[in-house]
This record gives sequence, structure tokens and C-alpha cells, in this order.
Amino acid sequence: MSLGLISACQISETNKDANTETDKEVGQTPTEPSKLTPLPLSALSLADALGHKDRPEDDLPKDKIYKTEIMVDFMGIPPKAVILELQAEDGYFTEIFSHMVGGEGLVIMQNPQNYDGFVPPNAIDARLGTGGQRLPNVTSITANFDRLPLPDNSVHMIIWIDGPHDLYFKPTTITSFGNPSASFDQIFRVLAPGGELIIVDNKAELGSQPSSGNLLHRIDPSIVQGLAERAGFTLTQTSDILSNPSDDLSISVFDVADESTLDRFIHRYTKP
Repeated sequence: MSLGLISACQISETNKDANTETDKEVGQTPTEPSKLTPLPLSALSLADALGHKDRPEDDLPKDKIYKTEIMVDFMGIPPKAVILELQAEDGYFTEIFSHMVGGEGLVIMQNPQNYDGFVPPNAIDARLGTGGQRLPNVTSITANFDRLPLPDNSVHMIIWIDGPHDLYFKPTTITSFGNPSASFDQIFRVLAPGGELIIVDNKAELGSQPSSGNLLHRIDPSIVQGLAERAGFTLTQTSDILSNPSDDLSISVFDVADESTLDRFIHRYTKP
């Protein structure tokens, strides 16, 4: 596929504008294509990324919770890709993706505004290291889902894990993390034609209202599919590799004793 790759410095400047000029339409200013500077980081296989000697010990228990090996294997992370990871939180998956795309790739880790309470203090700085030297092919942006500060058609793949339900999350101190329809419009805009959107989330009962995202931190997969298809995406693959029929879909995910038993769905969408 063909697209104008973007550099970390371009993203930083655009992100700064997005945070200081909230009334400005972000991501619409044309950006000249820029070749990524190769970094001293070889693209690794999934197995080598998971077994990398520098992975933080605190990450390892999450491999079981998320069934990370089979989940990321399904995604098919290509070397040298530009990946946007939505709602990356502290960067657990970011680090894995970073090693898999290698030094000629780029991982953009995004978290919404007013999300500090959901990510441990200084967690992102610790993940990236001083001056970003620990994961030099990763850059971090802060922007709501409906105001992504990235150029049109600028990433190969977008990955959103355990996040779409938060489009309906209503904390008392936060209006929202983004309008649902406008958020998917932004996701469609920044993804290159032929690129893929991978979505993983906690399953709610079929026919559940969007409010399940707020009350239970779950979502009916058909709601996500409807938003994606309205934005222009084509659903190309679903999988039950993360499913668990014994999960009680009527309770909050935070009331589930073992997170690895959550019933999750996984969708692959393509931008025509």
C-alpha cells in the first residue's frame, strides 16, 4: 500500500497544536510525506518480542490475562509498519508492537485527554525511557478519539484493545473521550486505503444498549460493527479465539475474579 509516512517529530508538533487549539480542526493540514529514519532496532518475531530480555517483569502476568500470544498472532503485525495503537494505556502492547515493526517502523501510542487517572503516574515515561531512548520507534500522543492529530491516510494499521466500550463511558468529571460516530470517522480518515483496523473488546449481551459500556465496561459487538461500517470500513474477519461462553455478561468486568476468563470478541476491518 502507498502512503506518506509520518515521523515522530511531525506527530509531536501536530499533537501540540491539538492540545492548545481545541477549536481547530486537527489532522486536516496537508503534511509532506517523510521517510522514517532507520533506528537501531531489528524487527522481531512475535515469539522473540514476547521473550525479549528487556521486557518489564510486571508485563509478564498480562500475557495470560490477554492471551497475548494468540491475540497478536491473529493481528499479523508486519515489519516496518506504521501502527496507531488507540488507548494504549501504559504501553504493555506498545512494547511488543515496537519490537515487531522494528526500527524502520513506527508505533504511535494514543491515550485520550483526561485519562491520567487510568494510567499509573509516569508509566508512559518509564516505558519509553529518557528522551524516548528505550523504545526509539514509539511516540506518544494525547487526544480524544474524535480529534486524532494525524494526517489523512498516514498509518498502515490501527489497533484498539479493550477500548470501544469507553466511547460510552461517562465518568463524573469527564464529558466523554469522543463522540462515537465522529471517532470512527477519524479512525477511517487516518488509516491508509487497504489498511486494517483490529478491534478487541469485552463482549456484552447481544442486543444490549450502548450504556453497557458505562455500566459494565462491555459492548455488544454489533454496535462496534455498526459504527465501523457507517464510517466506511468493511468487516473482513471475526474470531472466537478470545471467547469464553461461561463468562457472565451481566456483570462488570471489574467484578470478574480472573480477567483471563473474560469473553472478548475480535474484529478485523479493512479500509477500501
